[in-house]
Parts: sequence; structure tokens; C-alpha cells
Amino acid sequence: MALLTWKNLVPSLPQVKSFSSSGEVKANEILLLQGPSGAGKTTLLRALARLHPRESGSIWLNEKPCEDVPPPRWRRSVHYVAPRVLANATVLENIMYPFQFSIYKKETPPPRMTVALFLNELGLDEGILAQKARTLSGGEAARVALVRAILIEPVVLLLDEPAAPLDEKAKENLASFLSRWVADGERGILLVSHQGMEGVTRTMSINKTQ
Repeated sequence: MALLTWKNLVPSLPQVKSFSSSGEVKANEILLLQGPSGAGKTTLLRALARLHPRESGSIWLNEKPCEDVPPPRWRRSVHYVAPRVLANATVLENIMYPFQFSIYKKETPPPRMTVALFLNELGLDEGILAQKARTLSGGEAARVALVRAILIEPVVLLLDEPAAPLDEKAKENLASFLSRWVADGERGILLVSHQGMEGVTRTMSINKTQ
């Protein structure tokens, strides 16, 4: 079953070549998006999350047009994971940060035990929760951002080079973590990775055209 579908999607790209893309992310799959550098892979991810404007085309989530879903709710369900952290906050404060917004306020934040479990599965110790985020390496910050995203329970995760800052062991942990997550419910992942990744179930390509 297709979770996220887009047809003839043309992101708004003033003064540069544009492209049109059609595709879908199915339940329980990890879809790898490939294309040459500058083809617009990141732009496509951001357009699907409604973080980047589009000139034309249609996007649906579970067969519902994106126009029928308020942007904050859409971005929760179709979630673009940016590896940014609040430098002066602790790691735990960073992970709990989304739950201060109105869209999540009626929900109970995840228990610390759940947070620690996810961190451990990604190769990070629970002790990192007390650290200031500014002390994190790039790879640690990327994994913290992923845990934060997972805890808001998206339907589709959009990941841009998630393995790039990681060493080989951390890449293995990441691949296993994503495979387990995507298999546990009606979920899907669309990711960009020049290196590829274990657990990918399907690939698609984009090329920029006039």
C-alpha cells in the first residue's frame, strides 16, 4: 500500500533548471532516492514535507491531498529530519523539544526509558542525555535528531544523507534501527544516500531537466 504519493511534482527553483518527479513510498519499505549531485534530491525531500514551495504537481498521504492537511500536521506525518540541535540545551531537552508545540501538547511525552532504548540501539549511551548539545559530534547530533523525529511517530521519514557523518559501526546500527522501525507498523522511509545503505528495499532516480 502506498503511504506517500506524488505526481508531476515540480519544486519552485527560480533561475535554475527545474525537474518533475513522480513516485510513491509504500508501507514497510525503505526507498533510496538516487541522482547526480545537484539533481534536486534534497529539494524533493523538502518539497514533499511542504518545507519548499512547488510550482505544480500533487502530493497525497494515505490518498488524502496535502492541501486537505494543515501544514504542521502534514510535517509531523511526512517528516524531514534535519540534524540540527539547540546548542545550549541538553540532549534530553532537544529530544523533548517538539512536545512543547500545540500539535503535541495533548500527548504524553515518551518516557526516558524509551528515549534511552532508542539511543542505545543507535550506539549512544544514556548518559549523553545530560550533555549540552553543543558538545556533540556531527554523528551524535544526527542520531539525536533521528530519535527526536522517531518519537513524534511520523508516517513517512525523509532522510538526507543520514549515514554521512557516521563510522562503519554506527552505520550498521543505523541501518538495523531503520529496518526495525519501518517494519513495525504502517510506516515508510525515503532517503538520500550517496553511499547506499543496508536494508534498502527499492531505489528510484531523478535527473534534472528543463
